[in-house]
Amino acid sequence: MLQRYRLPIKGTFYYAAEIAFDENRLTLNTVLRLIAEPDNEYDHHALQIVLPIIQDSSNQEMPSMESLNPHTPGLLLGYVPRQLSSILSHQLKSSCTYSLQVIHRAKLGKRIEIECLLEMHLPWFTALKFRLLILWV
Repeated sequence: MLQRYRLPIKGTFYYAAEIAFDENRLTLNTVLRLIAEPDNEYDHHALQIVLPIIQDSSNQEMPSMESLNPHTPGLLLGYVPRQLSSILSHQLKSSCTYSLQVIHRAKLGKRIEIECLLEMHLPWFTALKFRLLILWV
């Protein structure tokens, strides 16, 4: 069964979210990607939330921001909350398909708030557990 979850992006202050926001690359319904980061020293299940590299009409990559992290295929906006990352990373390893898009964005001084809509198929028990964790986050 297709499930829908609202989740915040954590750590936006430390990554490229402000640049993406200022360059108007974060609009409602902007598609984002999840990238596993198993070598993260704080969370071995860490999932990056990335704004994919946008190409212009001549098929050239937009040059300004991608140099921030050459190992990431886009702009690192932040991370999935740690409390949710182990369940999501396990599901992504089992080749679960998902869609992730921006549903809310706001800039409050230096603070950037971004909320996403995650749609994916989960087994009923995992879906229930995930929903409870989201309420907690």
